[in-house]
Amino acid sequence: MVALLQADLLKTRKRPMSWVMFGIGLVLITIIMIVMAFLSGTNQDTGMTMRFPNGLLFGPQIFAQSLGTFLAIIFSASLVGNEYGYDMWKNLLIRYPERTFFIVSKWVTLVLTITLGMLGMALWSQILGLVTGMDGQGEVLSLTTIVLEIGLHTLLLITMGSIALLGTVALRSTVAGIIVGIMWMMLDGIAAAVPFVPEILKLYLFSPIQTNLLAHIHGQPATVSVAWSLFILGSYLIVPVALAALIFRQRDIT
Repeated sequence: MVALLQADLLKTRKRPMSWVMFGIGLVLITIIMIVMAFLSGTNQDTGMTMRFPNGLLFGPQIFAQSLGTFLAIIFSASLVGNEYGYDMWKNLLIRYPERTFFIVSKWVTLVLTITLGMLGMALWSQILGLVTGMDGQGEVLSLTTIVLEIGLHTLLLITMGSIALLGTVALRSTVAGIIVGIMWMMLDGIAAAVPFVPEILKLYLFSPIQTNLLAHIHGQPATVSVAWSLFILGSYLIVPVALAALIFRQRDIT
């Protein structure tokens, strides 16, 4: 297991696409913050401040709510899908016959990569906030609140990646995994927004759970308890990986 994880981390570090995705996130954050700095300079009534630790939250928040979900899906699907090329699975299974470890290693690599990427974006946005001098009159959040919200945005991306991982394994295709991840994200959001979906079913959707956890973090009224929200969130993180491992164990690699 350790050897597999080391190999996956090495391949991820060497793969150009990993750095391209991280670079896209940094460029996106930089452009938005420069524009916002310009606008705040022409509008003295702005309520936004990037004083520490507020600046830490801006990067991960913007990334997760824009391109981050799509990039996480693409990264996760390619992480698994690339192994189907050149008979890589056949070659690897000769050396490591325990198939479950392959999927677990891919998922841990996904978790570590996204977590480190979000931390990097948090540091970058805080540095940019200080450099651009965005010091409005808005509320300065506590460091605990900032850390919890960054963690929630990180879990959002990991969840999207987990769904894409399952789709890739089930359909043996990177493209199929990307489509599954994007379709699930869209359908979950639509089901949470439309009024004709029963409220009892919305308790099991990801989007409302994320909204409720965000409300709890900021001390705002929420419709679902923290315990239930964490249970559903944990299910979205674990169940796709467990199903992917089960499918991979029972499938003949041809």
